[in-house]
Amino acid sequence: MFEVRTVHSHAALMNRVAAMQGVDMAGALRSGGLSGAAWRDAVMACLRCPAPHKCGHRLAAALRPGADPALAELPAFCANRALIEALMPAQQEERAWA
Repeated sequence: MFEVRTVHSHAALMNRVAAMQGVDMAGALRSGGLSGAAWRDAVMACLRCPAPHKCGHRLAAALRPGADPALAELPAFCANRALIEALMPAQQEERAWA
């Protein structure tokens, strides 16, 4: 079982990582593009990650002036990479035209 504070911090981290990709997780929940169960599963995947501190460091570094643009990309180890990529605005537009 995870402490509430830990769950909240991972949910916030996941939302910030998604926001760097142009994904509004709360907006996706409101619009029905993301189910509550899928969001919960994503938070749980983030909670099980052995290296959440790496995402925090990447986000902080990506926001610095002159930062390497690669820092803003989803890390390869992210358990929520496929979900976030599926919710990215460009992906949404491609599916709408298909």
